[in-house]
Amino acid sequence: MSQTSNREFGAIITRLIQKENLTRNEAKQAFTSVLNNEITDMQQGAFLAALTAKGETKQEVAGSWEAIYDLDTTKVDLNTEIKPVDNSGTGMDTFKTFNISTAASIIVLSLL
Repeated sequence: MSQTSNREFGAIITRLIQKENLTRNEAKQAFTSVLNNEITDMQQGAFLAALTAKGETKQEVAGSWEAIYDLDTTKVDLNTEIKPVDNSGTGMDTFKTFNISTAASIIVLSLL
């Protein structure tokens, strides 16, 4: 559904209003149309409202993730000589405790 017509997209909205689930591929195609701004703003809003009112399935969430990943995610090729590490913290908490992820990053950097 690279170029979804307003009529085709309207049919998807109607299905959602009728509490019908989309397949993973249908959800991916619908979100691709939204992300590419191929349909009207009103239809985009109606689609998201109908999907929310129906309640998203795992397949619909997976399809939306695929569309976002394909269209709006920067892919990075890592140098295979280094071993990447994920060091992600949530930031400051209400107890004002020490942010260990920041300290860990500084220590690792000093070892390189």
